[in-house]
Amino acid sequence: MNTTPFPLLFLPEKSLILTLQCMESHELIAVSILSKTMQKLTLSVIPQAQKSFITFFNYTEIMIGFGLTNFIKFIFYDDKAPKYIYVEIWKDTEHHRLQWFNHRISTQQWIKHVFKVTKVNTVTDIRFVENCERFTADIVRSILPTGNATCIDSKLPHDKCEVVTYNFGRFIAC
Repeated sequence: MNTTPFPLLFLPEKSLILTLQCMESHELIAVSILSKTMQKLTLSVIPQAQKSFITFFNYTEIMIGFGLTNFIKFIFYDDKAPKYIYVEIWKDTEHHRLQWFNHRISTQQWIKHVFKVTKVNTVTDIRFVENCERFTADIVRSILPTGNATCIDSKLPHDKCEVVTYNFGRFIAC
């Protein structure tokens, strides 16, 4: 079977918008990284996220919710520029796992981009769990949008909870 690539970036703007409107949220996030124009057009068609979570383990995980049964999870195993980004999608009763090849974009840039295109202004839940010591207050603040409601995971040892609370000062214990 011979396949020809779809010339997405060469479509006229009206056709491009119609094509974007047929895409799922995770597909929109993927194409929004291609160019400033794609980011702008994606922002015009993607639904606003209703929930957002970020968890710091020995890796970083963000989850974006679009309604009650539609979630996208991004998993980053490297802070610099991970070779792959792992994506899990839950839509209604379906669950899919994808592996995206990353083109030299840092985890921090990816997270900021995902928050921007999904229109996340407030992170609903932030969790620090075991082996999260490498995430300093400065790193976490640089990733998060402003005005966050935050939560410390109760699985952290007491001494680490105190360090996180001291560094951020505005956390709610959960």
